[in-house]
Amino acid sequence: MAKTYKDMKDMKERCYKEFQMCETVKGSDTGEEITISHYSPVGDATGALQMGECHIERLPTEVMLKVLQNLDIKERVKVERVCRRWCCLSRLTWLTLLALDFSSMSFSLDDRRSQLTDSILRQLLARGCPALRRLDLSTAGYALSPRALEIVAVYCKNLVEINVSRMRLCQSSVQVFSKACSGLQVVRMNSCYDVTDKFVWSILKNCKGITHLDLSANNRITGKSFFQMGPKLTCAVLNGCSKLTAAGVQLIADRSPLLKEIFLNGCSSLNDRSIYIIVNSLQCLQTLCLSSYRGEGMDLLGLGQLKQLRHLDLSHTDADDDVLACLADGCKQLQHLDISACERGLTEHGLSHLSRLAHLSTVSLSYLSSVTDDVVASLAYQGHLRVVELRGCPALTNKGVLAVVEHCSRLQSLDVSGNLEISNIVLHSLIRSSWQRESVNKVVLIAGQTSIDPIAVCNHGNVTVSMVNCCVFHYRPDRHLLISGDLSFEEEFDDEENEHFGVDAEDFLQADDPFLEYDMQLS
Repeated sequence: MAKTYKDMKDMKERCYKEFQMCETVKGSDTGEEITISHYSPVGDATGALQMGECHIERLPTEVMLKVLQNLDIKERVKVERVCRRWCCLSRLTWLTLLALDFSSMSFSLDDRRSQLTDSILRQLLARGCPALRRLDLSTAGYALSPRALEIVAVYCKNLVEINVSRMRLCQSSVQVFSKACSGLQVVRMNSCYDVTDKFVWSILKNCKGITHLDLSANNRITGKSFFQMGPKLTCAVLNGCSKLTAAGVQLIADRSPLLKEIFLNGCSSLNDRSIYIIVNSLQCLQTLCLSSYRGEGMDLLGLGQLKQLRHLDLSHTDADDDVLACLADGCKQLQHLDISACERGLTEHGLSHLSRLAHLSTVSLSYLSSVTDDVVASLAYQGHLRVVELRGCPALTNKGVLAVVEHCSRLQSLDVSGNLEISNIVLHSLIRSSWQRESVNKVVLIAGQTSIDPIAVCNHGNVTVSMVNCCVFHYRPDRHLLISGDLSFEEEFDDEENEHFGVDAEDFLQADDPFLEYDMQLS
């Protein structure tokens, strides 16, 4: 009997040592040593779990940390209330946190308790974020005060990327933050209406290693602060900076000669001198976006000198045939081209120059009356097109689109919305081509406001059809004909109205006499 009791006691001790493993760690806030129990003592000699015990407690610390790291912010905070061990493990996950993004959290404008405030942000960052590299406050910053960046400066000194778009900022907090986080490389501050050149001056002065700068939709920036810009900048996003001048562009070119991407869409203050600076000082440029440039088409002739250009956006500009000829002669590496709504100076002859761009894979020719079947077919014969946008082209028919479907084996997206001449023939040809090639690439066909029958539309294998109309009516070159030139819709509507409501309906509406309502003959 004693031997049996001794054996049971030894087995219980072995089980206790096996599952009662403890680990001593330091708290992230106080620095004191905390003992984390991996498992509580088993209830019997065999080591089997008793009724009601949780299997998750058998998991080792490394596995538990992996599980907790996959939780969102709110759930990770809730876990801290379960028990002492889970609280310590949850705190440990903050020590290895690399990115903090609040986009997955739901915030209410009405309920103050569900908003991200300065106090909540301080409590989260105080858990210890020494390894934090990326912080995104753009989706939750509306409840933060203009001095919230000072909190970030205290706890996150090793940041590499920050996004404070649509936040309220003040110059003193930006200055404190930029001094504490001098290792920033990516800064996004778009739609911050309080931002001026002084704000940008502080950031560029203290953070010389910035490679990506996004200041879109900041109407108070003129570009004077770019004097402090570092030499490592490779991407500048300045869309919608309506007060940006040629002097600001000159400072960018002087301080960052290695710039590869610049986005200047909607910068209404730019002129021909700005284009001259870009062409002559930024020879390494690979991406250039000048959508809605208000200068003359002659200003764009020099773009053909950018030999390394791969992405070009000239939509809603006065680009003409001569500009396309210069691009075809000089920009041999061009892969993405957008010339949508360049209706004034483009003809079918000018568009034919695009067939000489052998590497062109993405093209947008929307809202152009000069886009014909021959133009589209000449581009398709190259066989390199992957993304094609042909919205609202009144001269386009099935013939040109079929050429794209048959010759472009790597096609991924085809947008023909707003073209009434496109019918089910295109859909059937696209499905048949997908089956014959046995391609693994998925093709998306956008066919809103076309003659394709919605009843016949269904997804076949790698072909996905969307009947969403992406065509913007007031961009169409034939919008005036649709409004005033074609009276068939108005006449048809009047005939149907008289047919359903009787001959007195029109007189009743014109006279606006309520007593005539009884004379109406309703069907």
